[in-house]
Amino acid sequence: MTQTANDAHLDALKMDKKFVNKAFWAYNWSIPMNLTRERMLGCSLTAMVCRMAEDIYPADVEKQKELAKNHAVFFNTQQGLGAVIYGIVLGVEVERAKTNAIPNQLIQFIQTALTGPLAGLGDSLIQALITPIIISIAIGMSQETGSLLGPIFMIAVYSAINGAMSYYLFKSGYKFGVSGAEKLLDSDAKDRILPALETICIP
Repeated sequence: MTQTANDAHLDALKMDKKFVNKAFWAYNWSIPMNLTRERMLGCSLTAMVCRMAEDIYPADVEKQKELAKNHAVFFNTQQGLGAVIYGIVLGVEVERAKTNAIPNQLIQFIQTALTGPLAGLGDSLIQALITPIIISIAIGMSQETGSLLGPIFMIAVYSAINGAMSYYLFKSGYKFGVSGAEKLLDSDAKDRILPALETICIP
């Protein structure tokens, strides 16, 4: 693929809903299946970028391997709100594939900066507030009669809330990642930020 054709391909990915939906489902299904004590959600993030590697680097196996290797590091946050990080990372990786001017350290820095705040907010909002409320309602629906309506209600409502929230955050993160990377590279800030990040030792 020529440079011009490659640029056109990557520009098309920025607005490609099928590409974003494919990436979202790769994130969604990898979350419950890829978790280790060594890398936590890093396995899930790696699984997502591996699923998208062929779209980002068509026929370039070495670049696909590099993409996977860059994300095979420790990463952990609250899974629902953390969808925005997955989206941002994907958006920046698409822009990186086009310009090759964004160092891996910048992407890792963004990840690290967002994990803590989103983990705290997500644990408080999802696990300490929304989930107990849904479970309490479900228990009340089944406590006296033993009806299956309670468990069904709990699964349906929790899945609807978490799914809608994650999808919105993932898409928003992707758009922000693409536009943010473009603005960074078009501004004078890159001349100060990128050299500074080269001194940060992030695997």
